[in-house]
Amino acid sequence: MELEVFSDSSVQNDQAPDESLYGAGPASLAAAILPHPAQSTEDVQSEHSEQSEQGEQGKQEAQNELSAYLANEYDYQAPVRGDIRTGTVVEETDYGLLVDIGFKREGIVPVNDLERLDDETRAQIQVGSEVSVFVLRPENREGQPVLSIHQARVYEDWIKAEELMKSGEVYEGVVSGCNRGGLIVKFGKIRGFVPASQITGFPRRMKEDQRRERLESMVGETIGLKIIEVDRRRRRLIFSQRRAMNAWQDMQRDRVMAELTEGEIRHGRVTSLTDFGA
Repeated sequence: MELEVFSDSSVQNDQAPDESLYGAGPASLAAAILPHPAQSTEDVQSEHSEQSEQGEQGKQEAQNELSAYLANEYDYQAPVRGDIRTGTVVEETDYGLLVDIGFKREGIVPVNDLERLDDETRAQIQVGSEVSVFVLRPENREGQPVLSIHQARVYEDWIKAEELMKSGEVYEGVVSGCNRGGLIVKFGKIRGFVPASQITGFPRRMKEDQRRERLESMVGETIGLKIIEVDRRRRRLIFSQRRAMNAWQDMQRDRVMAELTEGEIRHGRVTSLTDFGA
């Protein structure tokens, strides 16, 4: 009986195992089946550190951009008591007006301030109106500037009074009242005073009742005045009729001559008689 003998080499050559499936050994098999090993602790910490630094850098850049925006693109100065600002009325509420003065929040003009305005002025102020306001308080509890339209008007009148005093121009005012010391004349929102010593043709020595009667008789008259003292801090505005007399008479004469027409009849009062006429 004959037997066929197969060598190990033939077996190995013809039926060699597939290394792609089995690998060369346990280590190779593990490498083929398992995913790549995770990052080391040092690598993870480094990556987290870089992300943290980038986050902080991003926050700082955002803060810098905001600061630049506020400084350049939205330039404003925080209001200070006594400032005069120009703003726009954005809303009318039960407790007052909201006015945009370029601050981070709208300012509030309280109702009691609006009540101090005359009816004509109040009617002109609507949503969208541009108004001058006086800063009473930079911020209230809600962070809003407290504003006053009335005080702004008064402040502007003080400025006008100072300019008029410097120029020496004559002011035509209406006598609104009197007291035992003289006459009261309004100058915008300000009450000015004409001392009795500065009233034209006012005798110095008069009985008290005669003095009062004379002053009361001038209430309602329009008279020419010059401002001789302005003191905002003490709220003093002093007029003089005496100093304005010559300029006032010239103004009145020029006004009458400009209005006269040939053939017109006028009624007047004789003030004095001279050799050349009355």
